[in-house]
Amino acid sequence: MDKLAFGVGAADWQDRINVERMRRERLAKAQAAMKRHGVAACLLSRPDNIRYVTAVRGAPEFVPGLRYALAFSEHDPIMYELGDTLELNRRQCTWIKPENWRFSYCWLGGIGGPGATQETAKKWARSIFEDLKAKGLHKERLGVDGVDEVRINVKTSFQDQYGQSETEDAVRITMTEAAFSKFNWDELKSQSVWRGISDASDEYYLHPAIQKNINYDKLYLSI
Repeated sequence: MDKLAFGVGAADWQDRINVERMRRERLAKAQAAMKRHGVAACLLSRPDNIRYVTAVRGAPEFVPGLRYALAFSEHDPIMYELGDTLELNRRQCTWIKPENWRFSYCWLGGIGGPGATQETAKKWARSIFEDLKAKGLHKERLGVDGVDEVRINVKTSFQDQYGQSETEDAVRITMTEAAFSKFNWDELKSQSVWRGISDASDEYYLHPAIQKNINYDKLYLSI
């Protein structure tokens, strides 16, 4: 007899779909895949991946990154939710342990301006780092399921003509995820950084004080 003959709804008086087992086995499959690839943790931001690993269903997102999750090969997942969704799902999704719920940080596509975006991004990164560190995984490989762009910022202290010092961006590089994943960083050992990175970047900024004192054709990356 077909095991689905009783329908898709749950009941205590018939052997229907066992959603508890489904949640458990989906997480186990994801953890097994992480172990095969030597990945200790994964940062998940795609709704389908979050749903598969945690079984937590979120509201439709109007911008990416409102919610995300950390999946571990050896630990239970941690779920990050924004606003009142955190409390709603904390009550409804009781299979996620109470200590594994977190408030999420989202910079809303930069709508708050550069300063607010950078501050929120720091909180986002810090909260993830602290959870990884708490499990001794902050130096292990971290998998990610979606990256829109990669930004590299190098800050240093500059002194103006009046002797006043201020910390500013010395180098700022922004690449799309596709460009970053295809970029061959080893080539920069012998290729000018200006020609190599600037051609592949959406944004390549060098502080004016640095530009005055370098030869672009002789600027190489030490790896």
